[in-house]
Amino acid sequence: MANRGGRANRKEGEDELRGWLMLLATLTASITYAAALNPPGGVWQADDAAKDFVAGYPVLLDKSPWRYYVFYYCNATSFASSVCIIVLLATNFYLSHTSVMVFNVLVALDMASLGAAFVAGSSSSKRFTAFNAGLMVCLVVLFLLWKLKFLMGNDQAGQNPASGGVANLQHGNSAL
Repeated sequence: MANRGGRANRKEGEDELRGWLMLLATLTASITYAAALNPPGGVWQADDAAKDFVAGYPVLLDKSPWRYYVFYYCNATSFASSVCIIVLLATNFYLSHTSVMVFNVLVALDMASLGAAFVAGSSSSKRFTAFNAGLMVCLVVLFLLWKLKFLMGNDQAGQNPASGGVANLQHGNSAL
């Protein structure tokens, strides 16, 4: 009877993890899709042959090409990784030990790309761009420290950190 309860808790934990991942991926895909349709700074409203502006082209591309390309590629990477997460979850991808690590990588890539796109597109001031970049670096460092603490906690408990995702869901710990 205890074994059935353990499987039920694991199934509930997997379902909850799937729900949170789907929410995160859907939200990120929506944000990045909207940002691609309306890039930072907007688009030129009319052609201006004297200044070589073309209607519909991003203003940021003409004003700061490197920032536009960082925004564009990071935004596209975040969108693509979100879509990958959604597809894997929609196809009922089994949450094995290896697949939890795949989801870890996809979520990390998704959030890092979204953060970089935010930094590139958030401000035209070098000072505020540097501030936003510093803030994002601090958040990544805090996340990595939290992740390291989580993995070290699994090592001390005698568990394999690579398998901590689904196995620890019944205890309230998530590898993601």
